[in-house]
Amino acid sequence: MNNNSLLYQSYIIIRRSIGYLGVFLPVLLILGGLFLNEGKVEFSLSAYYHNNLGDIFVMCLGASGILLVAYRGREPFIRILTSLGGVLALLVILFPTEVKGVDGPYGILKLEPSLSGTIHLVCASLFFIVLGVISFWRFTDHTSDAEEERRKLDRWYKLLGLTSMLCAAVYLVLVLFFKGTLEWYPILVVETVGLEAMGFTWLIKGAKTIGA
Repeated sequence: MNNNSLLYQSYIIIRRSIGYLGVFLPVLLILGGLFLNEGKVEFSLSAYYHNNLGDIFVMCLGASGILLVAYRGREPFIRILTSLGGVLALLVILFPTEVKGVDGPYGILKLEPSLSGTIHLVCASLFFIVLGVISFWRFTDHTSDAEEERRKLDRWYKLLGLTSMLCAAVYLVLVLFFKGTLEWYPILVVETVGLEAMGFTWLIKGAKTIGA
């Protein structure tokens, strides 16, 4: 196997790994809560950091962050965006979300809950935005010989990218204005949809040869 073939395989593995992590993280946390925490479902995915499923949250999101930083796309701007997205994913872990009833200090930096939660909110929102930008504007199919196939894939990239960015906006509104006042799980739903959009974007990209 030559160097180009090895490089190709590494790109495919990274893309698919990011995709699977994004798709299965919400599933693992929600099902884990149902079966291991007496049926308890947290108000957000980030809140699982504070219970016995926190290791899964940290490992999956941390692995996604590292893979995004390691990813080297065809264009310099892609490399900047994926690295930024990876750093933001790691910062989401470093600064846990604020959860009512969980006293501080939070995280390895021993921050006050309100400060840690604010930084977490900013980083999580930017994470969804950056991944949405990558999908909407930068991920296009450069290798397909079929024009119709290329257009179909580009529509999927744009739809999933727009979904990620919309999730960021809705997430900000919910956390800033409605956190703690809602009787169902809109924050959890928005975070889940955002991660699923990210995951399927990278799985689609992982099914194609090297482009962005």
